[in-house]
This record gives sequence, C-alpha cells and structure tokens, in this order.
Amino acid sequence: MKLLLDLDGTLTDLKPGISRSIEYALVKLGLPVPSEEEFVNLIGQPMKKIFSELLPDPTDDDINNATALYSERFADEGIYENSVYPGIKESLENFHEMGVGLYLATSKPHTYAARILEHFKMDHLFRGVHGSEMDGTRQDKTELISYVLETEGITPRHATMVGDRAHDIKAGLANNIQTVGVLWGYGTKDELISAGADLVVDRPADLDWLLEYYEG
Repeated sequence: MKLLLDLDGTLTDLKPGISRSIEYALVKLGLPVPSEEEFVNLIGQPMKKIFSELLPDPTDDDINNATALYSERFADEGIYENSVYPGIKESLENFHEMGVGLYLATSKPHTYAARILEHFKMDHLFRGVHGSEMDGTRQDKTELISYVLETEGITPRHATMVGDRAHDIKAGLANNIQTVGVLWGYGTKDELISAGADLVVDRPADLDWLLEYYEG
C-alpha cells in the first residue's frame, strides 16, 4: 500500500505562516486583508490561485508579483510559523514500521515542503517528497498526483490520497486512486463527502486502520 499525503491541513497546521505571509504581500500592495474566515477558505489552494481571487482584476504579472512578495516573507519566517497536528507523527511512524510507502504530494513548492519535513524530523519517514516548482509547474493537484504515480512507479490500485480539501479528493479520483478526507484540517465534512471521498476520518489515530480497511 502507498499513501500520498497532503501537507497543509493534513500533516501540519501552517495557517499562521500562510495567512501572515499573504497579509504581508497585500499590505505591501496597499490592498485590504481578508477576514479570518476568508483565510480559512483559501488555505490549501495553490498560492497563485489564492492571489487570483484576492487581487482586483489581476493580470498574470500582478499575480506573480504578489506571489513573490508572499515568498519574500514565507521563505525565511512564515515556513516555521507551523505545527504538526497531534498524533500525526505517531501515525506516520506506525505506517513506516509496517512497510507502507509514504509520499508527500503537496501543491506547495517541494523545496519548502522538504524543509518543513526536515524541521519537524519527519523527512526520514517518506520515500518521496513531491510538490510544485517555484514557477508554478505542477501546482494543479491532479497533475501532481499523476506525476507522483509515474515518477515513483506506483500502480493506482495500490495508492490512496489523504488530504483535507475537496481538490485533494477530486485529484485522487481523477487519477483512479482511493481517497481519504481528514477533518482536523481546513475542509469540512460536507466538502469532502461532496467531493467524493471514499472515507472521511476524524482523528489522526484513525489513519492507523487504513491498511486493514483497504486490504483486510
């Protein structure tokens, strides 16, 4: 069994670092800052998509400029305004000991993702760390999962995508793999069920019986 895992809202709570870095970019541009509720709805999407929604009638250059300002703060400061969800590391260690292949599949640039896993001492648990490029390549989750499956030589029927937002679920289904929605992140149960999740779990500890659920 191979698990493809999202990062933000699934393994770690990066909301403070993301929201403060978005706020930094918007203030630099002289634009209003979203409400707390708006931030929650935005987090988990590719950054260029977030700014396409926040900026007034943006051009590609506007979006690229805002994304660069975001990265200016996030790369050195926001990336560490972050915490691992309670129980996640223990679940990952259990899977690792059982021989389950763990692969990170995040829309976040893989250079940032690798630093986050290393910072929290979880990098050794993963067989592969995959994300977008700084130029936006593979920010689309469907494209990213397809890339992970092909690059790692994973057969779709042996793979499961685990994530907290609808686009994680839809991208997994588009690649013909099992999907699990998690409720400790930024998405809601209705969002995940509507997206077509095969399974929705309440706690990180519930991930431990995925192997039995799919192969038992």
